[in-house]
Amino acid sequence: MSQCQSGSDTYLNYYCYELLKPKFDNINLGLYGPGYLAKAREQITKKYQQNNLERFEKFFEIITSCLQHDGVFTDADPRIPCSYINYILNKKLREKDMDSLNTNYEILKDFVMEYHKSRGSGRYAHKCTSEIKSLEYEEYHKMTFLYQLYNDYITIVKNNKPNDDNKCNILSTIILNYNNAIDSYQKTDDKLINKLIDLKQLIARKILPNNQGCQKKITYFNLSKKEIEEQQRLAEKQKQIEQEKRLAEEARLEKEKLLAEEARLEKEKLLAEQLEREKRLAEQLEREKRLAEAVPLDSEGQQRHLQTRPVRLESNVQGQRYQVQYVQPPSLLHIQEGGIEESYKSSQSFGESEHSEIKMEQSQDQGVLGQMQNAFSSIVQNVDPAPVLGVSGGMGVLFILFKVFKVLKL
Repeated sequence: MSQCQSGSDTYLNYYCYELLKPKFDNINLGLYGPGYLAKAREQITKKYQQNNLERFEKFFEIITSCLQHDGVFTDADPRIPCSYINYILNKKLREKDMDSLNTNYEILKDFVMEYHKSRGSGRYAHKCTSEIKSLEYEEYHKMTFLYQLYNDYITIVKNNKPNDDNKCNILSTIILNYNNAIDSYQKTDDKLINKLIDLKQLIARKILPNNQGCQKKITYFNLSKKEIEEQQRLAEKQKQIEQEKRLAEEARLEKEKLLAEEARLEKEKLLAEQLEREKRLAEQLEREKRLAEAVPLDSEGQQRHLQTRPVRLESNVQGQRYQVQYVQPPSLLHIQEGGIEESYKSSQSFGESEHSEIKMEQSQDQGVLGQMQNAFSSIVQNVDPAPVLGVSGGMGVLFILFKVFKVLKL
């Protein structure tokens, strides 16, 4: 009963039908069944004395045989086996043309109750009594139709002969009846359509793969409206899934593109900064090189660099400690005619005294004073004193100035 444990549908699914049919179709009263049946009949006879109960004897045997299978009522919802018992009783009543009288159904219902009492299970007296009733013709017809399809399926499954024409004919009949039922009932009976679809899927798994000789395919079964809607729903869902995957992939690619662009820009930025540093360094080296080439060497072959430092001024004003003192170069006007040598010595002496006083050091840049001193030193050492002394004082001064301008590149 593992596949027939719940449900109160009008129709049995295939697994419930496969379980209940062999138990309920074959009448077997067992050892104690006849005694229970006799006690129940005795009580029914008292109630229905005016009715001919002999014609109900077969029905009493069917009920007694079915109700002895206690297991099917405990392992599953009792309404499932009770529903099938009622179908069997309706089928027998129709066969004997006894289905039109409601009294007949009342007699069968009362017998069920008296049977439970005869077994000493009065608390279960109402089990299956509510399910014993007359079935409408349409409902009974659809049950019979579905259960016959189940019977045909069982016949095919049990027949293991390959290329059996009878099996192929039965399968063709199933397909034909299935398609007719789909067209007739898909708008009015969803429960029946669901059971038919379940049977079709069972045939697709169990019969068609091993039945190539019949040339039947699952496509021979018509699709119901429910299946078409389900296919559309699944297709729409799959489309949505694919769209979400596509959008996710586009987002991933766009993110990778942005990261790559950021990395490229960062790399270009670092490269530009490096080039700018190298450019500034090259310009600085070029400036230092030009300054080094423009500055003359002193007597010891080294470039002279002067740096002014604050010197203490001799002043009585309080609070005034240090002041930067810029040393003026010796005035060229002090150079007198005929006294170049004395002016040079005076200037040299002046420079040395000032140098000792402000403690000049070598530095990166050459001061104007250093250039002037070096220029005068070079001129005085290299000029021929004879031409200078032989001209007037004014011309001598001009000669000296021209030499100075030439050395200073002015």
